[in-house]
Amino acid sequence: RLARHGDPAVRDLVEGLVEKSAAPVLAAAKRWLVAGQLLPDAAGEFFIRETTGEDRGDFWEKRYGLVETMVPSFVPRAVAEKILVAGKTITFLRRCCGDDRSAFAAGEAGAAKNGAFDYAKGGAPNAELEHVVDEALQRASSRVLDALRGEFLLVEHLRCLSACLLLTQGDFA
Repeated sequence: RLARHGDPAVRDLVEGLVEKSAAPVLAAAKRWLVAGQLLPDAAGEFFIRETTGEDRGDFWEKRYGLVETMVPSFVPRAVAEKILVAGKTITFLRRCCGDDRSAFAAGEAGAAKNGAFDYAKGGAPNAELEHVVDEALQRASSRVLDALRGEFLLVEHLRCLSACLLLTQGDFA
């Protein structure tokens, strides 16, 4: 509310404070999107958390989660969820598929140059951030599908299962 204050001095002060306080959150989001790694967060200020203890078993569902109360007002909930999924996908690629490439290697420099990871004045959602998040998620998802189809031969395995379970080859007649 104070960022929309009528007094320009108050508005500038509040926007400057919010911009400075948003920088670490956006830096953490960038690292999560680029490398699928969380920055050390002893104070628990980032909106994505890695669970500890027994909940770590199910990699996709339980290992990482969105902390609803920590999502900043300048990051729409839908974008925060996409950031979570993109980072999970990159982490999956790195840990399970041995793929260490960045989620948007060529687009990373352009994203930084276009201000995607900068705070948008007035508290409005940064449209460039949403675009970069969508691009990173699309590229990471494509790489997972490519790995499953190519290196891990998913289609061939599914055909074999289909032939076995549905008796499509008539071997058991």
